Amino acid sequence: MMTMLARAGIDRFIQQLGIDSPAAVLQATNAGMHLVLSEAQLSRALATSMDVGLVLLDFDADFLRFAGAKISLYWSDGETVEMVKGDNRSLWDRRTGVYQDHEMPLRRGFTYYMANDGVFDQAGGDHGFGLGTERFCQWLLDHASKPLAEQHDAFTRSISDFRGEHPQRDDITMFSFRVS
Repeated sequence: MMTMLARAGIDRFIQQLGIDSPAAVLQATNAGMHLVLSEAQLSRALATSMDVGLVLLDFDADFLRFAGAKISLYWSDGETVEMVKGDNRSLWDRRTGVYQDHEMPLRRGFTYYMANDGVFDQAGGDHGFGLGTERFCQWLLDHASKPLAEQHDAFTRSISDFRGEHPQRDDITMFSFRVS
């Protein structure tokens, strides 16, 4: 339900506001969700917040603009990994605040990634610890220069190998794109 509500809000506010500011779309979607859900009697057992990352690509001006609600944007060419951290609040978070746009040059030949917390929190390895950012960044270095289809297969194998016999804790979602 939360995914459908957030998606409907994002679509609505992109139509109303445009996509020039991903942060403005997140802010409006967050406010809309608060209006719709503030009166609802939702069980505390339900996951009611939503992590989202939005990216605007401007190919004419060669830049991208990113805003994240607990989602960060990573990019790599297989030699370096860089990251811009999303804001530390989900949509429909109880904490107030604003989302920020982050603008940067569009780096051709780099692969860009967004991943949800299910990727970073997945337990595995010898001691059952979470995957974490450091191991994720190493995977990016290992695979970023491969074609996207090969990266998909490599990441699927890597997370399965890392998880081993540990159960999957959460949904695992990763989105990537490359600008040629």
